[in-house]
Amino acid sequence: MHRLLSLSELIRDSWATYIRTWHKTLHLTSWFLILPLISFVLVLGTRSSEETSQALFGALSIVQFLLILWVTVRLYRWLLVQEKHIPEPADEARTAWMLVLPLLWTSSLKGLAVIGGLMVFFFPAIWLAVLLQFSELFLIGEGLRGTQALAASYHLVKGRWWEVFWRLIVPGTFFLIVSILLMSLFVNIVSLLAGQAKTQFIFTATAPSALIDAARQLLEGFAQMIFLPLFLIWQVKLFRSLKETR
Repeated sequence: MHRLLSLSELIRDSWATYIRTWHKTLHLTSWFLILPLISFVLVLGTRSSEETSQALFGALSIVQFLLILWVTVRLYRWLLVQEKHIPEPADEARTAWMLVLPLLWTSSLKGLAVIGGLMVFFFPAIWLAVLLQFSELFLIGEGLRGTQALAASYHLVKGRWWEVFWRLIVPGTFFLIVSILLMSLFVNIVSLLAGQAKTQFIFTATAPSALIDAARQLLEGFAQMIFLPLFLIWQVKLFRSLKETR
């Protein structure tokens, strides 16, 4: 009989998978840099007014949001294939696009449920957030939508709330610290190359500026490109372990 992955196993296996599959996941997440690069080049290379540049940046930001959802779905599905949870589809790009709107709907329902719990008290919100954590994976991996996905996540976690809670908090915190340290190293390298004053200005400027916004989005896209797969790998491994032990 299968047993639930321990905290150390979850962290170790997730990191090992992240290192082993970085070339494939990077191929998918490299999409995160395309629109920020276009936005940065357009803002830097044109002499449009600040209002026009901000409008352009806003439009590209909306497209970037949809692109992030599409890449996230593709990553989840690819990881589920690697974990032998779903078969590999023939037209993965099209399948992922078809799941973007259902993903938005399911995530919105999940968010509303958590907000509803927060209106009662802080702890009900945490309780619901853990219970509904795997709603998106039930959508992406098993085709359940809306309230069906939420109900499936609830029944998967029910009776094992504390076990799941610690497997979300501890690895999540550990990977977040690792990501922050590595991103800080990258920013320091950029500071050495571009100059500390320029780099500091990007993070501290408060006046509206399309160029600063584009530079920040470029850095955010780079961080997502590198670190998002690590967080998704950990969630998929926990999801599969929960399914195997239910």
